[in-house]
Amino acid sequence: CPCALGLATPTAVMVGTGVGAANGLLIKGGAVLEEAHAVDTVVFDKTGTLTTGKAVLGDLVDLTGGKDDIHIGRPASLGSMTATKDNNTVLWLASCAEAGSEHPLAQAIVNYGRNTWGNDVICAKDGVIVSDYHVSPGEGVECKVQKEGWGIHWVRVGKKSWVDEG
Repeated sequence: CPCALGLATPTAVMVGTGVGAANGLLIKGGAVLEEAHAVDTVVFDKTGTLTTGKAVLGDLVDLTGGKDDIHIGRPASLGSMTATKDNNTVLWLASCAEAGSEHPLAQAIVNYGRNTWGNDVICAKDGVIVSDYHVSPGEGVECKVQKEGWGIHWVRVGKKSWVDEG
């Protein structure tokens, strides 16, 4: 029956991508799976994801445009600022935004934050409130991070083109 094929194929693709994601394999949609039959060569890079099976944070790109206001009045748990450019605040904001995500790349950011500041990545003990999460599939995540004496900041983590739109 054609109806069975019409239901079985999308269901199989959905289950396949779900099982892959559960095992750390990110597949960007069913079209990628449909085209996989034509692959005749696979090239791997050495980023750590192949050897450990987990994504790790390798580099941080600060797209804040050098805003100094995000550093003033920040949570004490982040430590004192240095005279050089302090990326800890940017990493902390990214950790706040990604803390509610189950995406494997989000977990890499949060794990880096946990290794830096401990389990309270959001710094809730310092009065930080993270709210208004919004996920844009294939683009990134945004949220509102606020603390008394620091203000309210909207945070976007994701593709550069999407972050720049905000």
